[in-house]
Amino acid sequence: MKNYNFQVEDILHNMVEVFRKKGLIITLLFIIQSVFALLMYFKFENTYSVLLNPERMKDSKAILEAYGPKIFLLILLTTTLSIIIYGLLTKITYKEIILYKIRKPIITQFLHYFLMYIVFFLIMFVGFIIYFIFIGIFVSFGPLGLLLVIGLSIGLLIIMFYYMGYYRFIPYIAMTEGSDGVFNKTKRCIKGHLVFSIILIILAGGITSIFNRLEANAFASDRMILFIVLLIISQFISFLFSFLDIVFVFTGLKYHNLRYSFKNNTDDMDDNDELFHLSDI
Repeated sequence: MKNYNFQVEDILHNMVEVFRKKGLIITLLFIIQSVFALLMYFKFENTYSVLLNPERMKDSKAILEAYGPKIFLLILLTTTLSIIIYGLLTKITYKEIILYKIRKPIITQFLHYFLMYIVFFLIMFVGFIIYFIFIGIFVSFGPLGLLLVIGLSIGLLIIMFYYMGYYRFIPYIAMTEGSDGVFNKTKRCIKGHLVFSIILIILAGGITSIFNRLEANAFASDRMILFIVLLIISQFISFLFSFLDIVFVFTGLKYHNLRYSFKNNTDDMDDNDELFHLSDI
């Protein structure tokens, strides 16, 4: 029987195929994101001068009092455009890989995307709050508390990699498959590829951190042309890894449905396995 477990090569192949068919639209989305990032820089230049200056960021209270509303507006505008761009990229990629058009109204699709986007980060936020509460308790235990803090920090790191490795894809699945059981659906799409998913997180985080530092140095030395070039490159890296994530999860969805179609009468099917309800989309 044919093996319906996908490999990294399948993800990269699908990524190339989607770009080959929809490269013009995808390139346009990237250009919009980059131009918007530049506009935000020129609009909030003073705010950027604070955010990119580690020395000034040390006085967080004064920064929030002086720049809080502008920082909030910058985050709001950037997040809104990000949801729109990657929502459209999700629709394009889903249609090309799954070969199925989403039938729900576009407002409903983006609502699912937005809600799961908020849920994903809200869970992370609550997790960090709990972490800091326990840190505050453990530091009063002396040397034993230090060991507990180290153990808790290692545990948090493992949990965060596990959580992000499986569930950072939930907005994409929610937008295309609906929010019901979205955590289980997403995990099944990534099943067997957690290590690769974590590697992508580390690569994206590491490369982004490097370019953020380079941007800050260029900004601090008043080399604006270099700063703009680095800003565009960092936008490209962000876009590329997000595109790869979207292709990754829909490749998993495609192979999940293939496994279901060809193995639903065999004993090696998981008890909770199911074909995702394309007819309900």
